[in-house]
Amino acid sequence: MHHLVFLGPKERATDLAGLLGGECCITLVSDDLPPDQMERTVRSVLSSMAAGPAVAPAPPPPAPAPAAHRRHRYRQGQLISLPDDAVLEVKEGVVALTALHADGAEVLLGLFGPGRLLPGHPAHGCALELTAHTEVEVRTHTWVEAIRQPELAERLRYRLRQMEAWASMQARPHMEQRVLGILHLLAEPFGRPHPRGLLLDVRLTHAQIASAVGGTRATVTRLLSQLRRRGVLSVVRTPGGERFCVRH
Repeated sequence: MHHLVFLGPKERATDLAGLLGGECCITLVSDDLPPDQMERTVRSVLSSMAAGPAVAPAPPPPAPAPAAHRRHRYRQGQLISLPDDAVLEVKEGVVALTALHADGAEVLLGLFGPGRLLPGHPAHGCALELTAHTEVEVRTHTWVEAIRQPELAERLRYRLRQMEAWASMQARPHMEQRVLGILHLLAEPFGRPHPRGLLLDVRLTHAQIASAVGGTRATVTRLLSQLRRRGVLSVVRTPGGERFCVRH
């Protein structure tokens, strides 16, 4: 694009701009200025032209969305990716935490519903895995963001107590005690009153219970049948499928 200096009335400059279109930039210098002022003005314009157009600084790149606003949805059975410096908050659905052994065995370490927090772990050398137990919606936070939440301490306290209780149940000497203990622990976050006791409003298979208590599926199925015959445990049909109900 060319830059022209026009000496004359404004109307003539407008006409000239219309003829040239967008191919040039016109600087208007009035021809009724005193000669010395006109000379200074023209020199100033020419100096500016020689220096070239001013280059505006590039706008800064857009800031990434705060981690607190990063929401993700996962289908049932999908693995949930979480950086080791992040915290996962469950918004909807249920997330399963599983430990993977070198021989391929899996150990269920807990099920977590809305409001629960789960910390990230290193991608290498860590055998912990997060899976969408149901269709879930989660939100990720950095630790810096998480520690600003006033309820973080209470949430972490609940998480610590739950971990200790779960480990205590897994360490019980008899398999039947482990099975009942795990079911009662799950009844705390997922249980709702039912005429037969507390209904665990979460899908739970015999294989998952077996992985939580360190037994085989066949052994757990046999123990569950015994508990049902004794009236300690029952199975209730719900719109979402069969659910366990534990007696108070």
